[in-house]
Amino acid sequence: MLGLRGVVNKLDDSGLVQIICSPLSSLFHRSFIAFFIARYFAQPQQPESYDGFTACFHYVPECNPSTCTVNSLFCICFNISQIYILAEQNPPMKLNKVDLNLFVAFDAIYTASSLSGAAERLHVTQPAMSNTLNRLRELFDDPLFVRSGRGMMPTPGAQNIIGPVREALATLNTSLHKLKSFDPATSDKRFRFSMRDLNEAQLFPDLLGSLQREAPGIVIESFQVPREDSIKELANGRLDFVVDAPVLSDPQLCHQKLTEDEVVCVVREDHPITRETLTLEKYLTLPHILVTSRRDGQSMLDRELEKIGKFRRIAMRTQHSLMVPELLRRTDMSMTTIHSFSRFHATRALALPFAVPPVEMYLYWHKSADLDPASQWLRAKLTSSLKQ
Repeated sequence: MLGLRGVVNKLDDSGLVQIICSPLSSLFHRSFIAFFIARYFAQPQQPESYDGFTACFHYVPECNPSTCTVNSLFCICFNISQIYILAEQNPPMKLNKVDLNLFVAFDAIYTASSLSGAAERLHVTQPAMSNTLNRLRELFDDPLFVRSGRGMMPTPGAQNIIGPVREALATLNTSLHKLKSFDPATSDKRFRFSMRDLNEAQLFPDLLGSLQREAPGIVIESFQVPREDSIKELANGRLDFVVDAPVLSDPQLCHQKLTEDEVVCVVREDHPITRETLTLEKYLTLPHILVTSRRDGQSMLDRELEKIGKFRRIAMRTQHSLMVPELLRRTDMSMTTIHSFSRFHATRALALPFAVPPVEMYLYWHKSADLDPASQWLRAKLTSSLKQ
Protein backbone atom coordinates (compact mmCIF):
# COMPACT_ATOMS: atom_id res chain seq x y z
CA MET A 1 0.00 0.00 0.00
CA LEU A 2 2.97 2.34 0.30
CA GLY A 3 2.93 2.52 -3.47
CA LEU A 4 -0.55 4.02 -3.14
CA ARG A 5 0.87 6.91 -1.09
CA GLY A 6 -0.80 5.60 2.00
CA VAL A 7 -0.66 3.15 4.86
CA VAL A 8 -3.53 0.85 5.83
CA ASN A 9 -3.82 0.13 9.53
CA LYS A 10 -6.61 -1.87 11.20
CA LEU A 11 -6.86 -0.20 14.59
CA ASP A 12 -8.82 -2.87 16.48
CA ASP A 13 -11.28 -5.73 16.07
CA SER A 14 -14.22 -3.32 15.73
CA GLY A 15 -13.53 -2.94 12.04
CA LEU A 16 -12.38 0.68 12.19
CA VAL A 17 -9.75 1.17 9.51
CA GLN A 18 -7.46 4.17 9.31
CA ILE A 19 -5.80 5.19 6.07
CA ILE A 20 -2.88 7.55 6.51
CA CYS A 21 -2.80 9.03 3.04
CA SER A 22 -1.09 11.96 1.35
CA PRO A 23 -3.33 14.86 0.32
CA LEU A 24 -1.89 14.34 -3.17
CA SER A 25 -3.40 10.90 -3.50
CA SER A 26 -5.33 10.65 -6.72
CA LEU A 27 -8.99 9.79 -6.98
CA PHE A 28 -7.95 6.42 -8.43
CA HIS A 29 -5.75 5.71 -5.42
CA ARG A 30 -8.52 6.59 -2.99
CA SER A 31 -11.02 4.46 -4.90
CA PHE A 32 -8.60 1.55 -4.82
CA ILE A 33 -8.15 1.95 -1.06
CA ALA A 34 -11.91 2.04 -0.65
CA PHE A 35 -12.21 -1.24 -2.56
CA PHE A 36 -9.46 -2.71 -0.41
CA ILE A 37 -11.37 -1.85 2.74
CA ALA A 38 -14.61 -3.20 1.35
CA ARG A 39 -12.91 -6.47 0.39
CA TYR A 40 -10.97 -7.14 3.59
CA PHE A 41 -12.59 -5.20 6.41
CA ALA A 42 -16.32 -5.64 6.17
CA GLN A 43 -17.25 -4.60 9.70
CA PRO A 44 -19.81 -1.70 9.85
CA GLN A 45 -18.64 1.31 11.79
CA GLN A 46 -20.28 4.69 12.38
CA PRO A 47 -18.46 7.72 10.93
CA GLU A 48 -16.30 9.71 13.31
CA SER A 49 -14.68 13.13 12.94
CA TYR A 50 -10.98 13.63 12.42
CA ASP A 51 -9.06 16.83 11.82
CA GLY A 52 -5.76 17.57 10.15
CA PHE A 53 -4.01 15.77 7.35
CA THR A 54 -4.88 12.23 8.44
CA ALA A 55 -7.71 10.87 6.33
CA CYS A 56 -9.80 8.22 8.05
CA PHE A 57 -12.07 6.01 6.01
CA HIS A 58 -14.77 3.80 7.43
CA TYR A 59 -16.66 0.93 5.96
CA VAL A 60 -20.20 2.26 6.30
CA PRO A 61 -22.80 0.19 4.44
CA GLU A 62 -25.68 2.24 3.05
CA CYS A 63 -23.97 5.53 3.96
CA ASN A 64 -25.64 8.46 2.22
CA PRO A 65 -23.01 10.80 0.74
CA SER A 66 -25.26 13.84 1.18
CA THR A 67 -25.62 13.31 4.92
CA CYS A 68 -22.27 11.78 5.87
CA THR A 69 -20.78 13.53 8.90
CA VAL A 70 -17.15 12.49 8.46
CA ASN A 71 -15.04 15.63 8.79
CA SER A 72 -11.57 14.89 7.44
CA LEU A 73 -9.32 15.68 4.54
CA PHE A 74 -11.55 13.65 2.29
CA CYS A 75 -14.24 11.06 2.77
CA ILE A 76 -15.24 7.94 0.81
CA CYS A 77 -18.49 6.18 1.69
CA PHE A 78 -19.36 2.94 -0.01
CA ASN A 79 -21.03 -0.41 0.27
CA ILE A 80 -20.14 -3.69 -1.39
CA SER A 81 -21.81 -2.81 -4.68
CA GLN A 82 -21.30 0.97 -4.80
CA ILE A 83 -18.59 3.51 -4.09
CA TYR A 84 -19.59 7.11 -3.43
CA ILE A 85 -16.86 9.72 -3.69
CA LEU A 86 -17.73 12.79 -1.67
CA ALA A 87 -16.32 16.25 -2.30
CA GLU A 88 -12.84 16.61 -0.92
CA GLN A 89 -12.79 18.95 2.07
CA ASN A 90 -10.10 21.60 2.45
CA PRO A 91 -7.67 20.90 5.28
CA PRO A 92 -7.49 23.46 8.09
CA MET A 93 -5.34 26.39 6.97
CA LYS A 94 -1.97 26.35 8.73
CA LEU A 95 -0.89 29.92 9.46
CA ASN A 96 2.78 28.99 9.37
CA LYS A 97 2.25 27.86 5.77
CA VAL A 98 0.68 31.17 4.67
CA ASP A 99 2.48 34.29 3.49
CA LEU A 100 0.94 37.01 5.67
CA ASN A 101 1.76 39.62 3.03
CA LEU A 102 -1.08 38.12 1.00
CA PHE A 103 -3.55 39.62 3.48
CA VAL A 104 -1.96 43.05 3.06
CA ALA A 105 -2.38 42.68 -0.70
CA PHE A 106 -5.98 41.50 -0.27
CA ASP A 107 -6.82 44.61 1.75
CA ALA A 108 -5.07 46.83 -0.83
CA ILE A 109 -7.02 45.33 -3.76
CA TYR A 110 -10.28 45.58 -1.82
CA THR A 111 -9.61 49.23 -0.98
CA ALA A 112 -8.36 50.33 -4.41
CA SER A 113 -10.86 48.26 -6.44
CA SER A 114 -8.10 47.79 -9.01
CA LEU A 115 -4.86 45.86 -9.40
CA SER A 116 -2.98 48.92 -10.61
CA GLY A 117 -4.13 50.99 -7.64
CA ALA A 118 -3.21 48.22 -5.20
CA ALA A 119 0.19 47.80 -6.88
CA GLU A 120 0.85 51.53 -6.60
CA ARG A 121 -0.11 51.55 -2.94
CA LEU A 122 2.21 48.64 -2.12
CA HIS A 123 5.00 49.86 -4.43
CA VAL A 124 5.06 46.74 -6.60
CA THR A 125 4.48 46.13 -10.30
CA GLN A 126 1.05 45.28 -11.65
CA PRO A 127 2.19 41.81 -12.88
CA ALA A 128 3.44 41.11 -9.35
CA MET A 129 0.07 42.17 -7.92
CA SER A 130 -1.72 39.98 -10.47
CA ASN A 131 0.40 37.03 -9.39
CA THR A 132 -0.42 37.79 -5.75
CA LEU A 133 -4.14 37.77 -6.57
CA ASN A 134 -3.74 34.34 -8.15
CA ARG A 135 -2.10 33.09 -4.96
CA LEU A 136 -4.94 34.57 -2.91
CA ARG A 137 -7.52 32.84 -5.11
CA GLU A 138 -5.72 29.55 -4.67
CA LEU A 139 -5.44 30.08 -0.91
CA PHE A 140 -9.16 30.83 -0.43
CA ASP A 141 -10.45 28.73 -3.33
CA ASP A 142 -12.53 31.72 -4.43
CA PRO A 143 -12.22 34.28 -7.26
CA LEU A 144 -12.32 37.03 -4.57
CA PHE A 145 -12.51 39.84 -7.17
CA VAL A 146 -14.17 40.01 -10.58
CA ARG A 147 -13.74 42.68 -13.23
CA SER A 148 -16.58 45.09 -13.90
CA GLY A 149 -17.12 48.54 -15.32
CA ARG A 150 -16.30 49.95 -11.88
CA GLY A 151 -13.05 48.04 -11.44
CA MET A 152 -12.31 44.88 -9.46
CA MET A 153 -15.47 44.13 -7.48
CA PRO A 154 -15.30 41.83 -4.42
CA THR A 155 -17.17 38.54 -4.48
CA PRO A 156 -19.47 37.61 -1.56
CA GLY A 157 -16.61 35.50 -0.23
CA ALA A 158 -14.26 38.50 -0.21
CA GLN A 159 -16.91 40.64 1.48
CA ASN A 160 -17.28 38.03 4.21
CA ILE A 161 -13.59 37.97 5.11
CA ILE A 162 -12.57 41.63 4.67
CA GLY A 163 -13.69 42.51 8.21
CA PRO A 164 -11.63 39.81 10.00
CA VAL A 165 -8.65 40.45 7.70
CA ARG A 166 -8.66 44.18 8.48
CA GLU A 167 -9.06 43.50 12.19
CA ALA A 168 -6.03 41.21 12.09
CA LEU A 169 -3.99 43.78 10.17
CA ALA A 170 -5.08 46.47 12.60
CA THR A 171 -3.89 44.32 15.49
CA LEU A 172 -0.50 43.88 13.82
CA ASN A 173 -0.32 47.63 13.14
CA THR A 174 -1.13 48.30 16.77
CA SER A 175 1.72 46.04 17.84
CA LEU A 176 4.06 48.10 15.68
CA HIS A 177 2.66 51.39 16.94
CA LYS A 178 3.21 50.34 20.52
CA LEU A 179 6.93 50.12 19.78
CA LYS A 180 6.92 53.71 18.59
CA SER A 181 6.71 56.79 20.74
CA PHE A 182 4.95 59.98 19.73
CA ASP A 183 6.44 63.29 20.82
CA PRO A 184 4.12 66.13 19.77
CA ALA A 185 6.77 68.75 20.52
CA THR A 186 9.08 67.38 17.81
CA SER A 187 6.61 65.68 15.48
CA ASP A 188 5.97 66.96 11.95
CA LYS A 189 3.01 64.64 11.38
CA ARG A 190 0.27 65.74 8.99
CA PHE A 191 -3.35 65.14 10.04
CA ARG A 192 -6.01 65.17 7.32
CA PHE A 193 -9.62 66.04 8.14
CA SER A 194 -12.81 66.06 6.11
CA MET A 195 -15.52 68.45 7.30
CA ARG A 196 -17.65 71.41 6.28
CA ASP A 197 -16.29 74.94 6.62
CA LEU A 198 -18.82 75.66 9.35
CA ASN A 199 -17.33 72.84 11.41
CA GLU A 200 -13.84 74.18 10.73
CA ALA A 201 -14.85 77.51 12.29
CA GLN A 202 -16.28 75.65 15.24
CA LEU A 203 -13.38 73.28 15.92
CA PHE A 204 -10.10 74.67 14.64
CA PRO A 205 -9.49 78.08 16.27
CA ASP A 206 -8.96 76.71 19.77
CA LEU A 207 -7.28 73.52 18.52
CA LEU A 208 -4.75 75.34 16.33
CA GLY A 209 -3.94 77.75 19.14
CA SER A 210 -3.12 74.81 21.40
CA LEU A 211 -1.09 73.04 18.69
CA GLN A 212 1.05 76.11 18.05
CA ARG A 213 2.07 76.12 21.70
CA GLU A 214 2.56 72.39 22.20
CA ALA A 215 3.21 70.91 18.75
CA PRO A 216 4.46 73.60 16.36
CA GLY A 217 5.60 71.11 13.73
CA ILE A 218 2.24 69.39 13.27
CA VAL A 219 0.29 70.24 10.09
CA ILE A 220 -3.51 70.23 9.82
CA GLU A 221 -5.19 69.77 6.43
CA SER A 222 -8.94 70.09 5.98
CA PHE A 223 -11.09 69.54 2.91
CA GLN A 224 -14.55 68.19 2.28
CA VAL A 225 -14.70 64.66 0.89
CA PRO A 226 -18.07 63.43 -0.43
CA ARG A 227 -19.80 61.50 2.32
CA GLU A 228 -20.06 58.36 0.19
CA ASP A 229 -16.25 58.31 -0.16
CA SER A 230 -15.42 59.00 3.49
CA ILE A 231 -15.22 55.39 4.68
CA LYS A 232 -12.96 54.37 1.79
CA GLU A 233 -10.69 57.39 2.32
CA LEU A 234 -10.32 56.54 6.01
CA ALA A 235 -9.61 52.91 5.17
CA ASN A 236 -6.87 53.68 2.65
CA GLY A 237 -5.21 56.23 4.93
CA ARG A 238 -5.85 59.30 2.79
CA LEU A 239 -7.92 60.69 5.63
CA ASP A 240 -7.25 60.56 9.36
CA PHE A 241 -10.55 61.99 10.61
CA VAL A 242 -14.03 62.84 9.39
CA VAL A 243 -16.32 65.25 11.23
CA ASP A 244 -19.95 64.63 10.30
CA ALA A 245 -23.43 64.05 11.60
CA PRO A 246 -24.13 60.56 13.02
CA VAL A 247 -24.73 59.08 9.57
CA LEU A 248 -21.59 57.01 8.91
CA SER A 249 -22.10 53.37 9.80
CA ASP A 250 -19.33 50.84 9.25
CA PRO A 251 -17.86 48.21 11.60
CA GLN A 252 -14.35 49.38 10.67
CA LEU A 253 -14.96 52.92 11.97
CA CYS A 254 -14.60 54.28 15.49
CA HIS A 255 -16.37 57.44 16.58
CA GLN A 256 -16.98 59.82 19.45
CA LYS A 257 -19.47 62.61 19.92
CA LEU A 258 -17.92 66.07 19.66
CA THR A 259 -20.74 68.59 19.93
CA GLU A 260 -24.48 68.95 20.36
CA ASP A 261 -25.87 72.32 19.35
CA GLU A 262 -29.31 73.92 19.32
CA VAL A 263 -30.81 74.93 15.96
CA VAL A 264 -31.81 78.62 15.77
CA CYS A 265 -32.77 81.29 13.26
CA VAL A 266 -29.93 83.80 12.82
CA VAL A 267 -30.45 87.39 11.63
CA ARG A 268 -28.58 90.70 11.99
CA GLU A 269 -28.77 92.48 15.34
CA ASP A 270 -31.13 95.24 14.17
CA HIS A 271 -33.36 93.06 11.99
CA PRO A 272 -37.06 94.12 12.19
CA ILE A 273 -38.06 90.59 13.23
CA THR A 274 -36.10 90.98 16.48
CA ARG A 275 -38.68 93.50 17.76
CA GLU A 276 -41.48 90.95 17.79
CA THR A 277 -42.10 87.31 18.56
CA LEU A 278 -40.98 84.94 15.82
CA THR A 279 -44.08 82.92 14.89
CA LEU A 280 -44.18 80.11 12.38
CA GLU A 281 -45.96 82.30 9.82
CA LYS A 282 -43.34 85.04 10.15
CA TYR A 283 -40.52 82.51 9.98
CA LEU A 284 -41.86 81.06 6.72
CA THR A 285 -42.07 84.50 5.06
CA LEU A 286 -38.46 85.42 5.88
CA PRO A 287 -35.95 85.20 2.98
CA HIS A 288 -33.74 82.24 3.94
CA ILE A 289 -30.15 81.35 3.09
CA LEU A 290 -29.50 77.62 2.61
CA VAL A 291 -25.90 76.42 2.86
CA THR A 292 -25.50 73.00 1.23
CA SER A 293 -23.00 71.21 -1.00
CA ARG A 294 -25.82 69.76 -3.12
CA ARG A 295 -27.03 71.58 -6.22
CA ASP A 296 -30.65 70.66 -5.59
CA GLY A 297 -32.88 68.80 -3.16
CA GLN A 298 -34.35 69.66 0.22
CA SER A 299 -32.53 70.12 3.47
CA MET A 300 -33.46 68.05 6.52
CA LEU A 301 -35.25 71.07 7.96
CA ASP A 302 -37.33 71.58 4.82
CA ARG A 303 -38.33 67.92 4.84
CA GLU A 304 -39.53 68.30 8.43
CA LEU A 305 -41.56 71.40 7.49
CA GLU A 306 -43.07 69.58 4.54
CA LYS A 307 -44.37 66.89 6.89
CA ILE A 308 -46.63 69.51 8.48
CA GLY A 309 -47.52 71.04 5.14
CA LYS A 310 -45.29 74.11 5.48
CA PHE A 311 -42.67 75.58 3.15
CA ARG A 312 -40.16 78.38 3.65
CA ARG A 313 -38.75 80.68 0.95
CA ILE A 314 -35.14 79.96 0.01
CA ALA A 315 -33.78 83.29 -1.28
CA MET A 316 -30.21 82.04 -1.72
CA ARG A 317 -28.60 78.64 -2.01
CA THR A 318 -24.82 78.43 -1.56
CA GLN A 319 -22.20 75.82 -0.72
CA HIS A 320 -20.09 78.09 1.51
CA SER A 321 -20.88 79.80 4.78
CA LEU A 322 -17.98 82.28 4.62
CA MET A 323 -20.04 85.07 3.05
CA VAL A 324 -23.18 84.45 5.12
CA PRO A 325 -22.33 86.86 7.99
CA GLU A 326 -21.85 89.73 5.53
CA LEU A 327 -25.09 88.84 3.73
CA LEU A 328 -26.96 88.87 7.02
CA ARG A 329 -25.42 92.20 8.00
CA ARG A 330 -26.45 93.92 4.74
CA THR A 331 -29.87 92.35 4.11
CA ASP A 332 -33.01 91.14 5.84
CA MET A 333 -32.07 87.55 5.07
CA SER A 334 -31.96 84.85 7.72
CA MET A 335 -30.25 81.50 8.13
CA THR A 336 -31.31 78.53 10.20
CA THR A 337 -28.17 77.00 11.66
CA ILE A 338 -26.49 75.95 14.90
CA HIS A 339 -26.47 78.37 17.82
CA SER A 340 -22.67 78.55 17.96
CA PHE A 341 -22.71 80.34 14.58
CA SER A 342 -24.18 83.43 16.23
CA ARG A 343 -21.42 83.34 18.85
CA PHE A 344 -18.74 83.45 16.14
CA HIS A 345 -20.35 86.39 14.36
CA ALA A 346 -22.19 89.55 15.37
CA THR A 347 -25.66 88.15 14.77
CA ARG A 348 -28.83 87.58 16.73
CA ALA A 349 -30.10 84.05 17.44
CA LEU A 350 -33.87 83.57 17.61
CA ALA A 351 -35.58 80.47 18.97
CA LEU A 352 -37.43 78.53 16.29
CA PRO A 353 -41.24 78.49 16.53
CA PHE A 354 -41.29 74.71 16.02
CA ALA A 355 -39.47 71.74 17.47
CA VAL A 356 -36.20 70.69 15.85
CA PRO A 357 -33.79 68.16 17.39
CA PRO A 358 -30.30 69.44 18.24
CA VAL A 359 -27.51 68.91 15.73
CA GLU A 360 -24.90 66.38 16.79
CA MET A 361 -21.42 66.22 15.32
CA TYR A 362 -19.18 63.16 15.55
CA LEU A 363 -15.51 62.51 14.99
CA TYR A 364 -14.81 59.36 12.94
CA TRP A 365 -11.53 57.49 12.43
CA HIS A 366 -10.58 54.06 11.16
CA LYS A 367 -10.26 51.19 13.60
CA SER A 368 -6.67 50.57 12.46
CA ALA A 369 -5.70 53.95 13.96
CA ASP A 370 -7.63 53.54 17.20
CA LEU A 371 -4.53 52.74 19.28
CA ASP A 372 -2.10 54.86 17.30
CA PRO A 373 -0.43 57.21 19.85
CA ALA A 374 -0.53 60.19 17.46
CA SER A 375 -4.21 59.70 16.69
CA GLN A 376 -5.03 59.25 20.36
CA TRP A 377 -3.16 62.43 21.25
CA LEU A 378 -4.91 64.58 18.65
CA ARG A 379 -8.34 63.20 19.56
CA ALA A 380 -7.69 64.15 23.17
CA LYS A 381 -6.52 67.65 22.18
CA LEU A 382 -9.61 68.18 20.03
CA THR A 383 -11.92 67.10 22.85
CA SER A 384 -10.18 69.29 25.42
CA SER A 385 -10.18 72.34 23.13
CA LEU A 386 -13.95 72.08 22.75
CA LYS A 387 -14.36 72.20 26.53
CA GLN A 388 -12.50 75.49 26.87
